Amino acid sequence: MAKRHFVGVSLTSQIRRVQELLLARTGADEFYETIRLLVAKAFHERSRATAPLTFERAHILLTENSAEVMRFVEGVPSFSAPPDLVNECLRVLDPVKLNDIKFEALDAAFEEMTSRHYKSDKGQFFTPRHVIELCIDVLRPGKTDTVCDPACGSGAFLKAAYDYIGDSRARRLYGFEISPRASKIASLMSFLGCGDSLKIHTVDSLRVAGGTLFDGQAASIEHALADDRLAKAGFDVIATNPPFAGDVSTSEYVSNYEVANLSKTRVERDVLFIERCYQLLKPGGRMAIVLPDNKVSASKFAGLREWMIRKFEVVGVVSLHGYTFRPYTSQKASIVFARKRTGMEAGNDHMVNFYRSDKAGKTSSGEIVLADGSIDHDLDEIAQDFKREWVL
Repeated sequence: MAKRHFVGVSLTSQIRRVQELLLARTGADEFYETIRLLVAKAFHERSRATAPLTFERAHILLTENSAEVMRFVEGVPSFSAPPDLVNECLRVLDPVKLNDIKFEALDAAFEEMTSRHYKSDKGQFFTPRHVIELCIDVLRPGKTDTVCDPACGSGAFLKAAYDYIGDSRARRLYGFEISPRASKIASLMSFLGCGDSLKIHTVDSLRVAGGTLFDGQAASIEHALADDRLAKAGFDVIATNPPFAGDVSTSEYVSNYEVANLSKTRVERDVLFIERCYQLLKPGGRMAIVLPDNKVSASKFAGLREWMIRKFEVVGVVSLHGYTFRPYTSQKASIVFARKRTGMEAGNDHMVNFYRSDKAGKTSSGEIVLADGSIDHDLDEIAQDFKREWVL
């Protein structure tokens, strides 16, 4: 018999309990019903109301803001669950104030929601916050830079860029995500934690211009940006952790990629993402991409690395600790930092800095390791040294 989850003080714990209640007592989609509850709670808090949120008030808020709500859900803006169940769920969520909670707590809660429907079976695993912060700290996005994550998930790289850039009306932050549920979570994260400044699109990022529309989504990133003067010329910065798994050898768009011809066996999705990032970057644009270790070390991918050296100035590689992505996977990964070459540059030899992380901030079972109240990792030291070597 499955163990019952007892509600705790964290938003993640509360969401687990809410979803248990919804699964046990209604046929409604617990994913979107939970989002409706959270959106109603956010509107209620922003109204500065002091009375507890009830079904009646939540229904009014969702209905009055239906156009906004439909950015985050499918179906209808208001609840499918009965009023008594909605009220019970709202009581579970009452202790946490969304407007006061840190982004990391929101992100952790939404990661769990999307993981049930999407991530682990597609080879995409949640990127720890200290890994994301390393990437953004090294890339140093500026106030006028356009920033992109072509596999954005819940938008964590973009949120880190938002925080790094600081107070600026010129934030140009773009996320593309193949999963409609994950892209709706990213839009919700933008609404709750980023002043609604992230531009999130549901699209298969590996499709290139010339594709056809499908399922109401954009045919390609180029199609999604057709009317965006700033971004359609290319991005200044890309930070991403694309899906690690997936044989795309038979996909209709493989013929649009040079790197697909480098493999004698199957074509892997993450390999295509490397070239897709190249296509999306402006000349001189800089990139941080998380890849399985075999892409930077295995002999079978030597041709891929040669292609990367021709197309990019590969500035450095950070080998992440083997525990970094646990408990989701034991897959070992590295981060490649690179700059897209301009048309005038030759692929001349240059120094590539290699770093190895010896502190994952996690145990072998994936539990967080703390030191003095913070995650015990060594990526901050690596970032500082890296920035001294990479002068932008």
